[in-house]
Amino acid sequence: MRRGPTCVVVPAKGFARAKSRLAPALDAEARAAVARALLASVLAAVEGCSAIDAILVATDDDEVAASVGPRVRVARDPGPSTLGAVVDHALAHAARLGAQRAIVLMGDLPAITRADVAALADALDAADVVVAPDGSGDRTNALGLALPARFVTQFGATDSLHRHLAEARAAGLTVARVARPALAFDVDLPADLARWRSGTPAV
Repeated sequence: MRRGPTCVVVPAKGFARAKSRLAPALDAEARAAVARALLASVLAAVEGCSAIDAILVATDDDEVAASVGPRVRVARDPGPSTLGAVVDHALAHAARLGAQRAIVLMGDLPAITRADVAALADALDAADVVVAPDGSGDRTNALGLALPARFVTQFGATDSLHRHLAEARAAGLTVARVARPALAFDVDLPADLARWRSGTPAV
């Protein structure tokens, strides 16, 4: 049973500053285009999911804010900050808008579909906290939790998944993992970009 209105939060760095680790393969203009395409793809998957009541893009960038569709709200961060701080600010914003739970979703998941988003929402029906690991198993590509959040998120840390699990345990919260290929596949490095462009399925 659904526990209340659900908001997806997608943090998004300015396109001109995004995807710096793709520099060996792409120039600045091409990296910006990739970042824009990835964000649009993630937002389209979320918009297509009936389990989601609201979408919030967290950014400090005017171009990003102007690129989102009419169904997407923007949480304007006051300025460049850590990823964790940007997410925490957006989660507080989502709570003020009336969301009772949130799913934080990274904006660089090219294979994600509405079924993947629905799987996260379904898991959050049964657990207090939901995590989806990246391909390494160390970072967090998605985090679901009730609002207001009961712990500070750890996004940006190289071991954020383990930190989120530790925070949940310390707060006495139940946790569910959602291990789906599309949620684990993000585009950070040139090898990821090549895999995405080749159409190689996420594994």
